Amino acid sequence: MSCEHCRIGHYQSILTPYIQWLDGQIMIIPNAPALSCDVCGYLEYDAAFIHKLNHLLEQFSRHAPRNEAVYRPVLMKAMPPLPSTRGSR
Repeated sequence: MSCEHCRIGHYQSILTPYIQWLDGQIMIIPNAPALSCDVCGYLEYDAAFIHKLNHLLEQFSRHAPRNEAVYRPVLMKAMPPLPSTRGSR
């Protein structure tokens, strides 16, 4: 599938951390499925993963005390990774 950002590259399936603020705390899922462009590095999380995560958080919010706010993540697109500086001085 062609990259929606640069329109040149193609998406590669990867596992990458998913990071989201949730009720004033940070939630990190270390191996979230995503698509990454092989040219520009644009990253898009897998829609099925986001849907399942939303479902789990909704289930959690039903059992959470009523006075606590529950934030639901939305499909977000991350910035491309920074270039590696290994080996250069």
